[in-house]
Amino acid sequence: MNNKTWNVYKIFNNGRRAKAPLYHFDCSIEKMNENYFENDIKPFLIKKFGHKIKDSTLTVVRSDLSQTRETSENKFEQEKKLRYKVFSKYLNKNLINNQLIECVLLFAKDTNWKWRWCVVRASTSGIIEIISPERDSYEEAHEWMEKEIEKL
Repeated sequence: MNNKTWNVYKIFNNGRRAKAPLYHFDCSIEKMNENYFENDIKPFLIKKFGHKIKDSTLTVVRSDLSQTRETSENKFEQEKKLRYKVFSKYLNKNLINNQLIECVLLFAKDTNWKWRWCVVRASTSGIIEIISPERDSYEEAHEWMEKEIEKL
């Protein structure tokens, strides 16, 4: 039998996973496929940690695989990095020298009440440069950005 070590993590009510494992155990992949965790490990954890753990959501990750927590924050940061790559294609580098900037989607008087991707000063949200063409809807503006990301 080829045993692997497995880590058990608690999932909090906000959907985030705990940073450190609650428990770890050894088990083969075949045995895990036969609901070993639900039938043997979870009842043990309830005895060890009390009935509070019974209502908790738990997840199991093989210890030899990445333990990186997939969260909406991680996804948001990845999307933000891709958008910044798009912005860097269009930006006039002389305008931003040492300013703290943000790249945002705006619907404001300064954009003629249309949706446009803009570079703004982080402190004031004042527009430094408008990057995208005008779009009538939020969805159309995101479609434009997705197409630009695909071009990268």
